[in-house]
Amino acid sequence: MIQTFTNRLSDIILRPKLFFDDMEHTGGYYEPLFFSFFVFLPVTITGIILYLCGLPQMIVIAEVTKSVEGNQLFSIFLIRAFAWGCGLFLMAGLYHIGFKMVGGTGNFEVTYRIVAYTSATYVFNLIPRVGIIIYCFYSLYLVILGGRAGHKITGGKAIIGPLIPMFFIMVVSFLIQSFIPMN
Repeated sequence: MIQTFTNRLSDIILRPKLFFDDMEHTGGYYEPLFFSFFVFLPVTITGIILYLCGLPQMIVIAEVTKSVEGNQLFSIFLIRAFAWGCGLFLMAGLYHIGFKMVGGTGNFEVTYRIVAYTSATYVFNLIPRVGIIIYCFYSLYLVILGGRAGHKITGGKAIIGPLIPMFFIMVVSFLIQSFIPMN
């Protein structure tokens, strides 16, 4: 199991085009969800430990953990893990709409698998200062590669597909922020 996980992780990060071209389009949600959590949990725990030792990884979650007692820490991890799982489905839904808008042929499961396996890039968050930037841009790159392969669309459409929901999120965020009164 560990060998399979590490092989998949290295394939996604080092050979993403080959990985997404060969990715199964069926098989359910459990395997990609499990893979994603197997990336998320150790990286989050390692990031918190490194932050508490003085290194600037994952500042937000680490600041929260500084102010809680030991018995609340487990609750925070459960809530964060639940939010991670919900976020995978939400992002898959948004990307799926974008891919469908540009003519994608894949179903929601394909899009979900792309998003879940793209979470492999979460490991870059352990790199101080630039990790979050690498994580964001490489994740988008992987979603584009996965969308091209999984939805059978051209490279240009694969780029536009994920940008549609990102643009929508930015517009909604701007509108919400414009109605918040300044102090």
